[in-house]
Amino acid sequence: MHMHTHTSTDPNLNNTWNLILQGVSRSITAINTLPTLKDPVTKTYLAEARVCALTIRYLPWTYSE
Repeated sequence: MHMHTHTSTDPNLNNTWNLILQGVSRSITAINTLPTLKDPVTKTYLAEARVCALTIRYLPWTYSE
């Protein structure tokens, strides 16, 4: 059986986690900031930010074996 061994310095693993955390951060910032704006498209952007946050939150569970 083949065993995968990865360390925290693995660039592929590191980049993936950085992108996931960046997405979470941006979604949370949008969710907290958008309700204060009076722009008519704010509701649409807020809905998209919530979908992104939920997608990112459940992403690791999607690919489990």
